[in-house]
Amino acid sequence: MILDPRVESAKHQLRSVRAVYPVMSVKGGVGKSTLTVMLSLALRELGFRVGVLDTDLSNPSLHYLYGLEQRKVDVEEDEGYVPPLVHDGIRLSSPVIFTEGGILPARDKDSVNAVLELLAITNWRDVDVVLIDTPPGIHDEQLRLLKLMSGVHTGISRPVIVTTPFKVSLANVSRSLDYINSLHKGEKILVINKHRGSDELSMQASFKCVLRVPWDERLDERLVSLEELLQSKAYAELRRQVHSGKDCFF
Repeated sequence: MILDPRVESAKHQLRSVRAVYPVMSVKGGVGKSTLTVMLSLALRELGFRVGVLDTDLSNPSLHYLYGLEQRKVDVEEDEGYVPPLVHDGIRLSSPVIFTEGGILPARDKDSVNAVLELLAITNWRDVDVVLIDTPPGIHDEQLRLLKLMSGVHTGISRPVIVTTPFKVSLANVSRSLDYINSLHKGEKILVINKHRGSDELSMQASFKCVLRVPWDERLDERLVSLEELLQSKAYAELRRQVHSGKDCFF
């Protein structure tokens, strides 16, 4: 059996990371990337040093939300590449740092190889938790990533599934659970974005916890900066739930 040296390198780079959270969605347009940023801010406020990895090779967007200008990034090398700080205690690793904003169109298998390359060269030297923003949809690419993470990280690993409260979106998550469970049998977190009140969630028992982020009519206009995002109603409520339910993540 031939061992992939990149796997061993990724294990080494993640050795001090306490927990990894792949952030996923069954379909696009549910606010997954925005939720990834808000979760990173909420976990940072709890005192954790946070790393964020953008694995959307064809349409990376996290650098915009963090205000990172990829052409002005000085890449620091120390047993690999050290992701730049985009906020106090938050580091971002994104393919745009290496492509200067270009895209990397790739097939599913090639995408997973590219993510493995990123994990192998990224030095998370002072990071406690890593959030992985994945491309939308539950396809081979995302499921291979789950399988990859189970092989390179031995700490806590909990997929965070983002959905809207609408029946079609919730039904899509429910239908996908068996498929997700086939590669990740551990605990999972559900985030219902744009929540507008009470709900009867039949699949709540399938998740370690469920976070509900309220509809915020001003959220889009607050995405111009992290300072604005921190003042949003959506972030305030997500922060409250994360801080009051820390065992959801640890």
